[in-house]
Amino acid sequence: MGSEFDPLTLILLIVAVVVIFKLRSILGERTGHEQPPQEKSAFDKVKKEQADAGSTVSGDNVIPLPGQTHAMPTREDVVNIGISDDLPGLTEIAQADRSFDAGTFVSGGRVAYEMIVTAFASGNRGVLQGLLSQTVFENFDSVISGRETRGETVEMEFIGLDQSEIVSAKLEGSKAVITVEFDSSFTQSIKNEDGQVIDGDPITVRKVRDIWTFERDLATQDPNWRVVATESGS
Repeated sequence: MGSEFDPLTLILLIVAVVVIFKLRSILGERTGHEQPPQEKSAFDKVKKEQADAGSTVSGDNVIPLPGQTHAMPTREDVVNIGISDDLPGLTEIAQADRSFDAGTFVSGGRVAYEMIVTAFASGNRGVLQGLLSQTVFENFDSVISGRETRGETVEMEFIGLDQSEIVSAKLEGSKAVITVEFDSSFTQSIKNEDGQVIDGDPITVRKVRDIWTFERDLATQDPNWRVVATESGS
């Protein structure tokens, strides 16, 4: 049996095909293999905050005598923080390393000084190795070993630093070399293996002046300063 052709049915079919095509072009065709939408990692926010704050992280336990990024300093800038005008080496160092700041260097040096003298008294070689050059560490280690051989112990109470001052600074090639004078107060006594005091006094406060030289190679990525020489002041 034959059937008559219905023009309305044809028109509706064409309209349906056009609508389906438009929807696919706008929304896209799903195949079942689409990647899920990516969420922003929490680390992205942290990295941005660190970048905005200019934060840095050190991966070791060496004190990096803190410094912040500053504009290129002038000779007047160095003088204005209380350093005498006869230390042009500070300006040279600051111009070679824009992260260097004399004020924060001295603050970090004070922290390093206390850590070193207390570690030396207690025989903490781990702390000393991170803060001293190899030569200076070997000298300190020799004294510690001698005390251990004799069964001696040191009792020390660090009271504080009375003063710290940069007395010389220079740039030797890529190496920044800064000498600092420290005036400190502490009590100290040495006991033998029987616990008897054989040197010093656990009560009397001693006033000591030390002159230490710090060094850092600006050509390397290592931001840490290390003590390369020590001497007693007058």
